[in-house]
Amino acid sequence: MWKTVSAIFLGRAARAEERLENDNAALIIEQKVREATAGQDAAKRALASLIARSNADRKALEGVERRIADLETRTRAALEAGKTTLAQDAAKLLADLENERAVRQRTLAGAEEKADRLRLALEKTERQLVDLRQGLITAKAIERERVAMRNIKGDISANAAVREGEDVLKRLLESEDPIAEIDALDEVEAQLSGDAVIDRLADAGFGDARKVRAEDVLARLSGENTTADASA
Repeated sequence: MWKTVSAIFLGRAARAEERLENDNAALIIEQKVREATAGQDAAKRALASLIARSNADRKALEGVERRIADLETRTRAALEAGKTTLAQDAAKLLADLENERAVRQRTLAGAEEKADRLRLALEKTERQLVDLRQGLITAKAIERERVAMRNIKGDISANAAVREGEDVLKRLLESEDPIAEIDALDEVEAQLSGDAVIDRLADAGFGDARKVRAEDVLARLSGENTTADASA
């Protein structure tokens, strides 16, 4: 029982969350665009910093390589001149410079690799950001359509009311005539009570009719007119 109630609660919560998200989709997407743009700007600054550092490392490496080339020339000259001690000191300095060159080469390669990865990530994110901005335009258009639909909801309701009224009128027109029902009921009662037989006898000239009929009224009025003409 508890599992069922829990599932229903979670389902309703998820549905409510989804409905809230749909109703505010444009607002949410717009906020995500702002966040993504801020992150993209920060990544661009980081890339610029990496590029600047790589340029500085490259210049430093070029300086070390120039010193190594110059020192190698000097060391060879010292060896050729028989200055062994001086050549040994130069060789030690040359070894230090070559070690520094190796470190700077690794540092430069690492910085350039990071810059390349970051550049690729920026390009990918930029394309996604463009798609998201276009999606924001679509979301705002959908939102305007929904607002417009809500604004014409009254018109739709009025049309529905008109159709319902037409259905009621149609049913009324198609219903049986209440007066006809009353006449039919009187006729049934007359037949059951025997009054129908008396009416038939009266029509045949045997006795007076139970009710005054239109024919009787016309006959009486015609007779009055004839008498009046004779008197005149």
